[in-house]
Amino acid sequence: MGTIVARPLINPRWAITAAHCVRSNNDPHVYSLVAGAHRIHGDGVVYRINKIIMHSGFSMSHLRNDIALLRLAVPVKLNSKVGTVCFPPMGSRRVSPGTQCWISGWGTQKFNFWGTAKSPEYLQQANVPVVNSRTCANKAGDRVHDATMVCIGGVGQVACHGDR
Repeated sequence: MGTIVARPLINPRWAITAAHCVRSNNDPHVYSLVAGAHRIHGDGVVYRINKIIMHSGFSMSHLRNDIALLRLAVPVKLNSKVGTVCFPPMGSRRVSPGTQCWISGWGTQKFNFWGTAKSPEYLQQANVPVVNSRTCANKAGDRVHDATMVCIGGVGQVACHGDR
């Protein structure tokens, strides 16, 4: 069974993830969500997924609308270790450049001499600023779609490649 960990909870019954993470197999029974984990293995509470809804406008070639909803079979128990994600106020169109956001995950930290990825044992987090679309496009090129993406960046702080 594949496992999706550290995905933001919208509420106790729904979580969000990147559509590209579930595009190759949209069978919800293949995935689960681990809530409250601090270590990558043997920590947290496992919840089964019973429905996946990918954005109808998702494009792998451009990564536009790269979002999917995950419906949990039973609600997550919220506590001091497990909470819901914070969103901008209703009706907000864009997150302003310079706004500080938190990212977290167990994604690749570095590659060793042989090119093998090294993942951390403990959940990593960083506080990063939202950057404007021009700065983002200068780094990422034509894959940036301002209407459906928020671009983040900062000196020494990046979102983790291969985040799990």
